[in-house]
Amino acid sequence: MATPNDLSPRALPRNSYNRSAQAPLHDAYEDCLMMEASASGEVVAREIVACHANFDRMRSLSRFYIDHLTRLYVEPAPTSHQAAKKSALRRDGYSCVVTGRPDRTSVQSMQPADLQKYKLDDNSVYTSTNHCHIFPPSTNRFDQNGPAEKKKKYAESVWSIIENSSHIDMLSELNFENIHHLQNGFMMHSQLHTLFFCLLKPRDYVSFYLPANHTITFTSTDPCLPLPNPGYLRLHAAIYLEDRKVKNLGVLARDGSSADLLTSRLTHLVFVE
Repeated sequence: MATPNDLSPRALPRNSYNRSAQAPLHDAYEDCLMMEASASGEVVAREIVACHANFDRMRSLSRFYIDHLTRLYVEPAPTSHQAAKKSALRRDGYSCVVTGRPDRTSVQSMQPADLQKYKLDDNSVYTSTNHCHIFPPSTNRFDQNGPAEKKKKYAESVWSIIENSSHIDMLSELNFENIHHLQNGFMMHSQLHTLFFCLLKPRDYVSFYLPANHTITFTSTDPCLPLPNPGYLRLHAAIYLEDRKVKNLGVLARDGSSADLLTSRLTHLVFVE
């Protein structure tokens, strides 16, 4: 008899539902038995068991299936800044996610049907929006004229800092063209875009109308277009809030007590757009 902690694969028990008296349950369970017997199901089951409940291996396996199977059925991720902006505009309803104001260029080129589809008013106060990366392209921008080993070490340093700070796997999530993935950006007013990289409150911009509760809710007009990654946003905020402490530090302590602040400062450097 299997114990509660026994993770070894086992066949489902036979169908005990009565075909006549419990037809819906009987048929549903038969479908489960057929799915269990499929070759693909056996392969996946063996791969899961082979992870031996190791979190990192399970995470890598799930990432493999997400990247190579699940994402076959959604819109391909953008591979350039221009493509990312185009997709982010559509996902964010052709508006700034903070102010809610429509993007001037987009609205002026839209047909009436599209304005209605995205609930845009052609008489609204427009704004100019930018595609704002959470992790900027500079996190994996290399000196193309430098030695290959130098570029490799630079990339490893950037990824190491970010992974150690947040457990975000830069190599698989945001390497090279993946930096333009929709989870790493959103549309924002051009002036707010600048403030985003220092997390300043726009007190001096009286024309900005922020939500009354100061909470920004991300929504997507298309379920195939993913929302910004909350983990990326949390790390971004942590880096820039910590950077304010560093600027007031002056000099590093001789006893090494300011090591954490130094680390945060080094982390900040890779986020400079």
